[in-house]
Amino acid sequence: TVADSATPPERHAAQELAAYLGKVTGAAFAIVAPRQTVGRPVIAVGPGAASALRPGIDLNRAGEQALGDDGIVLQAVGQGLVLSGSEGAKRGTLYAVYEFLERDVGVRWWTPAAEYVPRRPTLRVSVAATRYVPRFVYRETLCRALQPQAGDPDGVAAFAVRRRQNGHFASIPADWGGHYTLIGW
Repeated sequence: TVADSATPPERHAAQELAAYLGKVTGAAFAIVAPRQTVGRPVIAVGPGAASALRPGIDLNRAGEQALGDDGIVLQAVGQGLVLSGSEGAKRGTLYAVYEFLERDVGVRWWTPAAEYVPRRPTLRVSVAATRYVPRFVYRETLCRALQPQAGDPDGVAAFAVRRRQNGHFASIPADWGGHYTLIGW
């Protein structure tokens, strides 16, 4: 599920989750609002959907236990699952989805053009409760292969987001969480 009030990066995260779960299982995954799933197992993507599934969940962006723009929460709630960043975060929800896909589903992104997606008609996961904030605010790998290329700028940007990179040269679009811009560049 994704809330009606979800930001573009949260909607993108839900689309990525549905697409990759579809690749893994061969099933179609609909993206719906929380009100359409009452009483059914769901994956709540983003703070709006997370709050609908578990009212009072701690997704603070500021303060002592802050998630900031890039922190994540993965948490099983009954038969449901929360994959979220903080309210108004730029990249947290995307990073939560990618963490889940890598750690719990087994998806791997090797390069902008190479990935591994396991095939499992029945997918069973046991998600360990996770609350994580990256230690570095700015993360970037300076490698020619990861610089935007004229023929495939979206491939490099998608790879950067999937690797939780947010640096200046990745040129990540705002609806995918954006990136930090260095002063004077």
